[in-house]
Amino acid sequence: LSNTVPANAGAYRARVSNPGGNVLSDTAILTVVSLPPPPVITAQPTNQSVKAGATASFAVDATGQGPLTFAWLKDNVELGGSATNKSLTLSNTVPANAGAYRARVSNLGGNVLSDSATLTIVTGVPSPKIVSQSTNITFYLGESAHLNIVLDATSTLQQHEVRWQRDGIFLTNQTNLRVDLTNVSPNPTGQYLAIVNGPGGTTASAPIIVTVVEPLTLISPSRQVDHIHIAYKSIPGREYILEGTTFDTTQSWQLLQTLKPLTDTDETLEPLGEIPYRFFRLRVVPLP
Repeated sequence: LSNTVPANAGAYRARVSNPGGNVLSDTAILTVVSLPPPPVITAQPTNQSVKAGATASFAVDATGQGPLTFAWLKDNVELGGSATNKSLTLSNTVPANAGAYRARVSNLGGNVLSDSATLTIVTGVPSPKIVSQSTNITFYLGESAHLNIVLDATSTLQQHEVRWQRDGIFLTNQTNLRVDLTNVSPNPTGQYLAIVNGPGGTTASAPIIVTVVEPLTLISPSRQVDHIHIAYKSIPGREYILEGTTFDTTQSWQLLQTLKPLTDTDETLEPLGEIPYRFFRLRVVPLP
C-alpha cells in the first residue's frame, strides 16, 4: 500500500488456497497516523570570530509540534555527544574548531536544517573591549527605557558587529550599541546580553536583568479618619507624590506628601491629619 491515506486503515488478513482447500491468516491491524508538519526555524545561528582559547557559542530556535530534538553539525558532520540542545558552546577553542556549524531540528513529521554559521579562530588581534554598559533596570509596563554598551576607541574604529540577546535568543534587528525598550510588547522582562564580534574575536557584555512591573495603581484607597491606606508597587529611581483634591470648582490637586519607595511591601498607611480631601492620586516622578 503506497501513499497511504486514513481510508486505508482497517483489519487485513490473507486467504491461502490450493486444491485441498483454503485457510485464513490471523488479522493484522493497519493504523494510519497523521504526522505533524516538520519544525520551522525561527532564530538562526550567526557567524562568530573568537581568539584561540576563548569560548564560542551558537544558538537556534524553532517552533512546531513537539517533542523537538536538536543535533548540531560541523561541516555537515553530526557532532553527537552532548551537542543536542538549542545552543552549542565550545570552550577553550583551538584552530581545529574553525568551520561551518548548523543545527538539525526534528520532530515526528521530519527535520529541517538551520543556516550555516562560520566559526573563525583568530590570533594576534585583540577582541572588542566594552568599557561601560547599562546595569539592571526595572520600569513600569508602558514606559520607555534603553540598554546600551560603550566600546573603547580601538574597538570603535575596527569593523565590528553587535547583536543583542534576550534569554539566549537573538533579537531581530537589534544590531546597534543601544537597544530601545519603548512600549515593548510582549513584556520585555528577561536577561539581556550584547554580543560584539570583531576581527580579534567575540566579547559579551555582562548580563543585564530587565524587570517590568504592572502599571502603577492606587488600589482602593480607604480614608480612616486621619490616615489613608495605599497599595502600590514601587521601583528604584522614582519619587512617589501623594496628592489630594476635593474636586471643588478649581478641581486642583494639592501636594500632600512625598512618599519613599517601598521595599519589603507594596502597602503603606500615610497620616493626613484633618485635611478634608475626598479624592487622592499617586504621581510618579523619575529621579534625575
